Amino acid sequence: MKPSHFYIPNILLIMIKEEFTLKTRDETTIEVVRFGNGKPSVLFVAGMHGDEKTGSQILEKLINEIDSQEVNGTVDIIKVANPKAYNANQRLHPDDQKDLNRNFPSPVNGTPSDNLASVLGEFALNHDLVVDLHTFPNQISPLIGVSLSEGNEEKKKESNELLNIIDLDLIWFLDTQKTEPQKGGSICDLALKNNIAAFGLELPPDDLISQNQITRTVTGLLSVLGRLNVIDHEESEKLIRQIPIYEREVHKSSDEGRFVPKKNIMIKVNKDEVIGKLIDQQTNQATEIISPSDGTLLTISKERTVKKGEKLFVLGKEFLGRLS
Repeated sequence: MKPSHFYIPNILLIMIKEEFTLKTRDETTIEVVRFGNGKPSVLFVAGMHGDEKTGSQILEKLINEIDSQEVNGTVDIIKVANPKAYNANQRLHPDDQKDLNRNFPSPVNGTPSDNLASVLGEFALNHDLVVDLHTFPNQISPLIGVSLSEGNEEKKKESNELLNIIDLDLIWFLDTQKTEPQKGGSICDLALKNNIAAFGLELPPDDLISQNQITRTVTGLLSVLGRLNVIDHEESEKLIRQIPIYEREVHKSSDEGRFVPKKNIMIKVNKDEVIGKLIDQQTNQATEIISPSDGTLLTISKERTVKKGEKLFVLGKEFLGRLS
């Protein structure tokens, strides 16, 4: 490893940058970019699902931003956690059809996804903060932070305080113990259960994300590092606001056809209100898609051909509890 040198008049800053790989039992390699050394240690990871590209692109921009800074601690960045799924552009691992993001801690079966979860999980547990970036494929989406129900109160509070630094549109409270148990098994779950702060981000897909959203996300992650004194970064001055917190209801298509959205995100909709229409591509007959309940429209599919069982829209129900 060769340290990079940046010369400023009368000052020599040494910024240590290293690139290395993690290797699984089946010889899959995971590329890591490391800045600095020592504590605190922060891990940013993306690409758990191979069809979610935005997080990897955000982390590439984050690397470029950190590249010229002095780092007090360690910043590890994994742009692609699931290389074979990423290259295949599919959510699940192509060799075992497992969801890596539901596979922590690693089972003992020894499938490719198990091997990935074993290596990634062991690596994550060496950090003080884990941030996992995801995307809602094909969904028109705001910037969403994910607060998890796992872990002790102290670590949940620390995680939520850091999450609130980012200029988010909303926070999704993911209760893996009650309302969405099928969403357990993420790397953030693993971290929180092992007394490590962690949170997630859900971003629009790469063909729908705006430059403003990209800038806000990268700036927000730099602000998190600044709050931890890992880098010298001032948080942007903005009006103090309460970020709305929701639990969610996912609504999927009961048939296949061409979905055409009729509502914008982040608006309140009433039960029986039309959300969009589904056009049968054989008969050209349109069926209205209506909201089954009141709520806030958090995400909605872009206009596209959908299959039966694919996500059409997500309603948010205001979270009435209190985050730690």
